[in-house]
Amino acid sequence: MIDFASSELLLPHGVNINQKMGEKQPSQCRDPFFAILFYLHLALLIFTSVILGGPALAAHQSGASHGTKAASGLLYLLILIGLCCSIFSYFGLIMLMKFSDSLIQIALVMQLATSFFMILVSLSLGRVGLAMLGLLSFAVVACYTCAVWSKIPFASALLDVSIRAVRANMGMFLGLSLRVSP
Repeated sequence: MIDFASSELLLPHGVNINQKMGEKQPSQCRDPFFAILFYLHLALLIFTSVILGGPALAAHQSGASHGTKAASGLLYLLILIGLCCSIFSYFGLIMLMKFSDSLIQIALVMQLATSFFMILVSLSLGRVGLAMLGLLSFAVVACYTCAVWSKIPFASALLDVSIRAVRANMGMFLGLSLRVSP
């Protein structure tokens, strides 16, 4: 049983826990096209892994020499890539938790800096057309930054709530990200 009086809730400021929030939504599929695409993709992955993966693993375990060296190397490469991606996402999540309040500002300023750097490099190489594209990119990013700068506190609050939700389920995240299927 959850004690609502003592638990830290992810509610906006001024919202009473006892007031009715929202309505019960009907349980229905709102995007059947994408649901079908998802299930087709899932079926294709399972079909491909059974058809191609089973014989490759069986040949690798039996010690056959025709083509299994490449399959074995590919299998180890995939495992290594999966582990590296899990480690990078974990450290990315840690960085996100540390700098969640200023991350949006950093991203906007870095977009401006990258566009400006593109202009400088293009001009130093004598590529005027590319410098003009960099100038266009800089102008668009500058306008976007000016338009959204006042909305950063709201976006930062949403990001902070999301980070707290992820932090509350950190054990589940670690278990899913470090899982390796046999």
